[in-house]
Amino acid sequence: MKNSLFTFIALVGLVITLGGCSKDKKKNGFDYPIETLYGTWRVTHVEQKDGTMFDVTTPIAEKVFKPTYATFNADGTYSGHGAFGTGKGTYKAQGKTITCYVEGQEFLKYDVLSLSGKECELKVYQTGSTSSIRIRCKKQ
Repeated sequence: MKNSLFTFIALVGLVITLGGCSKDKKKNGFDYPIETLYGTWRVTHVEQKDGTMFDVTTPIAEKVFKPTYATFNADGTYSGHGAFGTGKGTYKAQGKTITCYVEGQEFLKYDVLSLSGKECELKVYQTGSTSSIRIRCKKQ
């Protein structure tokens, strides 16, 4: 449960980071302005087995998938709570990827698939794993 929360948080962070410019890329190695990542993100959709995206924000869905949030801070820390658990850690944003760490160990990675304004779509996975899941998030 704790690991899933960290994954969600990392994904949300990745989504926020995707709005970018070349000036910021040269400064910090991230393809998007890092400030875009800062703040709290909510998971709004989760990929289902058939590849469709399921809206987890409806009252009925929230009975099974409780509201899930991740907060990315300017000091490189993040925290999250909700369906994936509750916890804290650190993150690093480079290129189009956000890597999250828990207790100093790499935990999850998030590849930004799209970012438009305050919404994003991410692919969440663990290093070395052949499986991943897509999520959509909205900045609060």
